Amino acid sequence: MTSVAGVLSVIADFINHRLVLCYREPMPRTREQILEERRQLKAEHGSLFDATAGLLFRHDPAGINFEANPEEYRYEASKILPRLRDCQSATDVCQVMHEELVGSFDAVTAGPVERHSEAASEIWSLWQRHQQNRHGQ
Repeated sequence: MTSVAGVLSVIADFINHRLVLCYREPMPRTREQILEERRQLKAEHGSLFDATAGLLFRHDPAGINFEANPEEYRYEASKILPRLRDCQSATDVCQVMHEELVGSFDAVTAGPVERHSEAASEIWSLWQRHQQNRHGQ
């Protein structure tokens, strides 16, 4: 007869093996890669990048603004901006914001989608002005 400890050990090994197969850590980006991505975003979007990051800092949708780091939301801005071209309304922006905040933090920290409606409306307005300026309207 097999011992309980032996069976539990086999089960634990199996679970650990499955977890390793299911979860693969993304390749870490270097500081240089992150800075290059930001440079490209700024080149493409101009001041919209800084305005979006500042707006997120002001609204503090994840509750992490302790008035110490005004660049706190630069990563989220870098994830939201490329997705704005697929948005048709502030409601779409709100959904994008929520998805990116959940991805950066977690669902509890991000809170409900509705929490982001005011910031999303402001980002939508910024985006529309940016588009008009780009197309000379």
